[in-house]
Amino acid sequence: EAEIKKDLKACKKLDKAKNKPQIKCHPTYEKIFNVYNGDTFDRVILPVEGKGLWSTMKGFISLASDGQTVKGLTFYSHGETPGLGGEIDNPNWKKQWINKKVYEVTGKDKRVALNVRKGGAKDADYDVDGLSGATLTSNGVTYLVEFWLGEDGYKPYLDSSGFKGASAGQATPKPKQQAPSPKVQPKEEQPETAQPENSETEKSGNTVEPSEENTQTTDKKSEENTQTTDKKSEENTQTTDKKEE
Repeated sequence: EAEIKKDLKACKKLDKAKNKPQIKCHPTYEKIFNVYNGDTFDRVILPVEGKGLWSTMKGFISLASDGQTVKGLTFYSHGETPGLGGEIDNPNWKKQWINKKVYEVTGKDKRVALNVRKGGAKDADYDVDGLSGATLTSNGVTYLVEFWLGEDGYKPYLDSSGFKGASAGQATPKPKQQAPSPKVQPKEEQPETAQPENSETEKSGNTVEPSEENTQTTDKKSEENTQTTDKKSEENTQTTDKKEE
C-alpha cells in the first residue's frame, strides 16, 4: 500500500504515441485481485482505465488462469452518453467479452488482438461488436484493452512466473500460508486443541460451583457450631438453675 501511494505521487508520464488511452498517470505498481475456486486459482481481476468520448472510463477486466481467456469486462465509473457510449453497461454487450482471447501468437510475436470492431465482429476469437453511434467510446475501450494488457501494462506480469497461472496455463493451489477455506475445515470439526480458551464468563462459571460447595460446607459447619454452642449454653443454664434450687 505504501509503495502504491508513493508511486502515484511520482508517477511517470507516457509518450503520446504509447498513451492512446490518455491516462494521466502510468503507475509502476497496481493492486490486482486473485480469485479462487475452493483451493484452486481461478482468475485474476485487473484494474483498467482509459478515455472515452466525454470521460475517463474506469473498470476491471478479468482473465482466466491461463492469462489469455477473458472472463469478463465491466466499468464502474464513466460519463458516456446514455443509449450510445453508455451501452458499455449493457449486459448483452458485456456478455460478448466472455471467452474471447487476448493475445494472438505468431512465432515469437505475441500481440494484443482483442478489440472492439466497428461494423460488427469478424473474428470470433478476438472481436467484440462496436457500439452503434459511439465510435469514439468503442475506440477508447480498444485502446485501454491494448494498453493495459500490452507491454506497458500487465503483459510482463502475465508472462512471468510470478503469475499463478503462468505455468502452461494450469491452475495452481493456494499458497500454503493462506488460511484454509471454511468449507475445507468447518468450525465444528476443528480439534479441541484448535478451539479458543474458555472466555472469562466461562471461567467465572467454573469457579461458582466449588465456591457454592464451600459456602454450603461453611454454613453446615457454622450451623453445627451454633447448635453445639446452644447446647452447651443450655447445659450451663440448667446447672446454674439447679445450684440455685
